Order: sequence, then structure tokens, then C-alpha cells
Amino acid sequence: MQAGSALFISWEDEDTDDNATVTFGLVASAQDGTVLAEYAMDSMFSEDPDGSADVAYWPLDHVIPGTYDLVGTIDDGKLMGTDRVDGVVVVLPAPDNDAPQIELTAPGADVAVEAGGSITIQWIDSDANDNALIAFMLDPTLSAPELSGDEIVLTSSVAEDEDGAGDVITLGIPEDVAVGAYRVAALISDGMAQSVAFAPGLVQVEAPSLRIDLLPSIEFIAPADDITIHLGEPIFARTVGEHIPQGSAIRFILSNELDGGEVRIDLPQPIVELDRAGLPFDMEVFLDTKDLPLPADALPRTFALEVEADLGSILVRATAPGRICIWKELEIVGADVLGDLCQMMEYPVPYPSHESIDDAIIIDWVAPDGCPETESVPLPEVEFWLSKDGAIPADGDEDLEHQLILKADFEPGEAVEELVSFSEFSEIRPGFYELIAVLRSPDGEVEGLVYLEDSLIDVCTARRE
Repeated sequence: MQAGSALFISWEDEDTDDNATVTFGLVASAQDGTVLAEYAMDSMFSEDPDGSADVAYWPLDHVIPGTYDLVGTIDDGKLMGTDRVDGVVVVLPAPDNDAPQIELTAPGADVAVEAGGSITIQWIDSDANDNALIAFMLDPTLSAPELSGDEIVLTSSVAEDEDGAGDVITLGIPEDVAVGAYRVAALISDGMAQSVAFAPGLVQVEAPSLRIDLLPSIEFIAPADDITIHLGEPIFARTVGEHIPQGSAIRFILSNELDGGEVRIDLPQPIVELDRAGLPFDMEVFLDTKDLPLPADALPRTFALEVEADLGSILVRATAPGRICIWKELEIVGADVLGDLCQMMEYPVPYPSHESIDDAIIIDWVAPDGCPETESVPLPEVEFWLSKDGAIPADGDEDLEHQLILKADFEPGEAVEELVSFSEFSEIRPGFYELIAVLRSPDGEVEGLVYLEDSLIDVCTARRE
């Protein structure tokens, strides 16, 4: 049917309780469901007493050509029902259809606007035959003569008729528009023909300014007090904040820099999910320390827990009020042999008869930590042994394959380097030996054994034949 002719509608309705109202509309939709054009019939019809075969005529004045769904709605004020017939109305253009025209006059010069702000657009349009619709867009492609599909639609339903010459509209810029230069584009269409125009001035979209009342914030609720954990145990942290956008990079950090240390390491990244951008949040996480690359000689062993939220243009930080002391047991960091322990030795002999005191073993080790909760606990005594079978004699007596080479005193958490002269273990058979630290309680009981990992001490093997 031609635009301007009358659409004949026939329907049946029923509402036993009330005198409901019946209305009709035309809707043109794209394949993705986007509404391209929509019209509502001015008249409303009463369900009573029309009966079972009601009819109406709808003059389709100012309806642009296209294919439309006919939608009927019945509403009694409490409940509403609809019926839809897809693609039943096809409005044809007038035989002498003229293509609609539009000219953008503003912005006439380059303007700057923050994302989330607004711009004013002015234009002149004409369409002698139909009521065309106008869409306004931001186009990031600044030089192409036509639209390329990457435009950001600001509005798509401005009517050409009634506006006349010298029309004006103010439209908002979405907050998520990328910073950069855009041109304002207008597309006017009457359903059969269309034309495109661009404004003389460009729009420079800038990052929004931070409002004082919307500044991002984050703070710790836990740990609120000083705590002690063993290396490998998780740290419970609870943070609250607001105005942190969804998807922001949030990381947790352990640092002893505030206490004079030099350690600052990231904790393994927890799974952080913020519900929605900007809304207040209350987040609880367990931070893993199992594989924490904490240096063995990192002192002090008391750390501050920090959180950082990287928002791109701003970094938000907070430090937990409670400190975390990470207890780490005694560790043998390494052992280096100085000189040739088998120099001047002739084989076979039951044991080396070397007399030089220049030959030695340097043992690097870290004593157990002294966290506040453990300061009142008696610290064990430490002995270093060379053991050929990796065991320590139950009675603590030395023999030709088990030699006590060092007894050490230490302060909690202290990094120690000890030089042990060859004269301390010259009464020993040649071979490969484990270096073992033995922790004894004040009454002499063995509390634990710590081994030098991935290495053996080679005693007097240089001239073996």
C-alpha cells in the first residue's frame, strides 16, 4: 500500500471482567531486533461492546516506506496482552519519491567534550514526499566519504517533518566512548533513499574529569591486627571500596620497606570480581604464600600488606593496619669449599692427614625467625654435622662417618655466614657427605633436621684412583 492510504484492521477481542482498551502500532525491526521505526495509531478502541468482529481504518500519513509488523495491545489497567503479525504491512514509496537531504551546520568548528558529556548539533533537512528519520553518529573515520560501519550511534529516531529548517538537538556522549577525534555524521532515510552528511567541525572526546564525590577508594578491614603465619599458609584479607570500575587490575603486595627492608613482592593474583562499575564492594580473598619467592635472607620478616587498584589514569593504594610476620624455619642457603681438602694426601689411608687450616667450608644459613608470637618460646640450639648416610647418631657421638663440625648461637631471623676450618673434621673418612643442621631443645632432644638441598660435600676425593 502507498504511504498516506488507510490500513484496514479487523480483530476479535474479549474481556469478561472489564472494559479494556485496544490499541494498534506498526514496528519495523532489523534482524538483530533493533527497532528502526515505530508508529502508534492515535485512536484507542473500547473492548466493550464491540463484539467479536471489530474493524478500524488507520490512515498511514507520514509513515516512511518499509515492511512493518502490526502489533495489537489490549489493556484493562491490571493486565495487558499483545498479538503481533510479522511483516504484514508493506508501505510503498510514492512513484515520484524524492531522496531526503540533510546538511549539518554545527559543530562548525572543532570542539572538546568529556566522555559522558554532551554536544549540540544543528542541521537543515528536507524531504518533500515523506517523513524521513535522521540518525546522528560519532564517526572515528575522519576522511572516508561514506559511513564505514564503525560509527557510534547517538540517536536514530529524529523525525524530519515538523522540525523545519535550522533544527537543533543536544545529545549525550556515552561514558565508554574511547578518547580521540570524531566527526559528527548524520544519516537521513525515508525507507527507499538516504543521504549522509558530516559536520564541518570535529569532536575531540577527552577522558572525564574526576569528581571529588566520585573519587575511587579502597581500604582494608583485615588484617586489622599483627599476625604470624608460617610460610605457605594463606593470608586472609578483606577490603572495601567504591568507584572502582569493573575489570580494574587489583593486586596485593607484601613489603618490608616501611620497616627498613628491601623486599617488595607481588602475591599470586587472586580471582577478583567486582559486581558493577562504581558500586561499593566488600571483597574477601585468601592470598597464597605457598610459592612466594621470599628471599631466605630477607630481613626483617615482618611485612606490610598492600593493595593496589590500577584504573589506568590513577593508581589507588591502601595498607592494612596489621603487620604480617612470616615464620620461616632454619634454612641452609649454601656451602662453599675453600682450598683442596685432599691436598698432599696419598691413598689409601684410613682418613686424611691434612694439617692446613686454610682449607675450610663456608656455611650460609638463616636462623629461625623471631616473630612477636614466638619471642617467649625457647630457641633451639643448632649443630652442623657431616653425615655419610644422612643420619645423626642417636647418642650424639661422633665417629669416622658422622662429624659434628659446628655449634652455633644465633639471633632470631639472623642471616649467618660461618667459616669452618678443616681441622674441625679431619678425623673423618673420605667420601660424599650430607651437610645437616640439627636443632636441639634446651634439654638436648632433637627437634628437627635441616639438610643442604641438592648438594653433597666431597671430602678428600680429589686424588682418588
